[in-house]
Amino acid sequence: MIHLITDCKLTVSREPLPYEEAHKSLIDVFWEQAYALNPRLWNGTFYMFSDVRIENGCLYAQAHRTDFATFLYWRENGSDGATRHMTATTFPALNDGSLLAVRMSQHTANAGRVYFPAGSFDQDDVIENQLDPIGSMKREMSEETGISVDDRWFEGPLLAVEQDNSIFITRKTNIPYGFDEVEKIWQRHQKNGGDDEICGLVQIETTRHIPDVMPRYAVELCAYHFGHEVL
Repeated sequence: MIHLITDCKLTVSREPLPYEEAHKSLIDVFWEQAYALNPRLWNGTFYMFSDVRIENGCLYAQAHRTDFATFLYWRENGSDGATRHMTATTFPALNDGSLLAVRMSQHTANAGRVYFPAGSFDQDDVIENQLDPIGSMKREMSEETGISVDDRWFEGPLLAVEQDNSIFITRKTNIPYGFDEVEKIWQRHQKNGGDDEICGLVQIETTRHIPDVMPRYAVELCAYHFGHEVL
């Protein structure tokens, strides 16, 4: 489901995440097993959310600082109904109307899947005790593709896409380049260090070109962009 929203109030809480406290020993064991299978996983800072609601067009939530291990355990073992995952995702349209996505490298926790450039909130996204979704979108686009987003490229309202116990916050961004030019920018970016979690770019020209490995929320955004019902 896609919600059109006017604002976000994602307040960083000083309280620990209750889900992490309740499952700490199981999370530790789970992480040891996951890391043994893939030593390139990194247990960095991660925000999970409680008290999530949309009221009068505004998305409200309490953001609790936790770690990636807690998120992975939550994702694989199910939510408690009170804990939500929330992140900002880009929604980039190229100058011919197609959409730009990225493919995840094999060493990541989402190997082979295709997403719009995105990532979890981190400390750089905290401004005056609030998480900044637009800032997160701009940072992720730069880190994953090498493209610096100009604020004038944003178009339309904020969108909040619900999928199971997750919410993805986005706003359409009109990139003034074609796919070939973007690919050259990305290749230069990769040569200069880039992001090894990304192994390639994907152009989505119509709903018929949506990869099978794209998650449901991204499929909904594709349908929204191309003016079709959700597939």
